[in-house]
Amino acid sequence: MTGFRILSIYDPKYPPLLKEIYDPPLILFYKGNLNILNLSYAAVVGTRNPSPISVFASELFPSYLKNKGFSGIVSGLAKGIDAVSMNSALDEDLAVIGVMGTGPEKEYPYENKMLYQRINSSNRTLILTEYPPGQKILKYTFPKRNRIITGLCGSVFIVEAPEKSGAISSAYNAIEQNRNVFIFSDPRQTKNFGGEILIREGAEILNLKDISLGMKEVFHINDLLPDSQSKIPGMLAELSKKRFSGEWKPIGAGYYARKIYFQPILPDF
Repeated sequence: MTGFRILSIYDPKYPPLLKEIYDPPLILFYKGNLNILNLSYAAVVGTRNPSPISVFASELFPSYLKNKGFSGIVSGLAKGIDAVSMNSALDEDLAVIGVMGTGPEKEYPYENKMLYQRINSSNRTLILTEYPPGQKILKYTFPKRNRIITGLCGSVFIVEAPEKSGAISSAYNAIEQNRNVFIFSDPRQTKNFGGEILIREGAEILNLKDISLGMKEVFHINDLLPDSQSKIPGMLAELSKKRFSGEWKPIGAGYYARKIYFQPILPDF
């Protein structure tokens, strides 16, 4: 990342929401469109190694948030939930802010090279970091930057979070900052122990029907197995037909998503 500039806490463009947290960064290095900085944002974060259902949820979250009136999302540019949700937000033409845990000249992690290319070619994006050029990649720099992710937003959405994770760090930052915290919860998740703890502590719950606006459900290929072996070829032919037409979308580990046709009651923020 080259061509970065500096934003001081004394600059009138410095985000008021971020300024009100306990320890706002005095200086932010940035690259991108600074004019999008003070739009209405939601943070979407989660594990770097998500379950297939959480990957699918991350693809849906930007359209859900757009429907709820948010102008964009903020995330941490990590692989997994962060990268999926940011790519989906770009697809939805939402504003996207990425907060780095490194110096501004790095594009980390390497696996997100294509995401960085998309961000750099868009006029609806902004990359921020509090760390100066030459900052080494250290263990503490990523948890510390999480307070900026949540500080820029009024609401924080945790898609899937192990008990000890950066997403849980973000959640507790959000609570300290008096932000709204929402947890995506689904029985098919395998790494959401931290999210379930937050739910028990009072965080709001969102499920697949909520974030898909009632238009998606997920099933496993085993749910299609017929009652006799002779019917299996017909089942496989139907599966291929639905996949080819786009009616059924494979989301990994034998799971598929398809449309349903009812509208749930959506939670208010």
